[in-house]
Amino acid sequence: MKFLIEWHNKPKNREKLLKLLDEWKPPRDLKYLFPPHSVVAGHRGLSVVEVDNVQIIQDSLRVFLNYIEYVVTPILPLLPDSE
Repeated sequence: MKFLIEWHNKPKNREKLLKLLDEWKPPRDLKYLFPPHSVVAGHRGLSVVEVDNVQIIQDSLRVFLNYIEYVVTPILPLLPDSE
């Protein structure tokens, strides 16, 4: 299933968050359909992923819980595949 992940990072923890991001490796079961992007001059971002089990998202983002707040929303395509 596909999920939209939106986050808001806490500015006071920016340095620690950047260090964690450098060291973090996403799980193999997490397929990026739209890789993580940050808003320019902002403290938020988004990504679209596909996983078989939403627990994979929870487990992979757990390391960031002290530094970001995030919302995971299941999504469906608006238009049919172009294949």
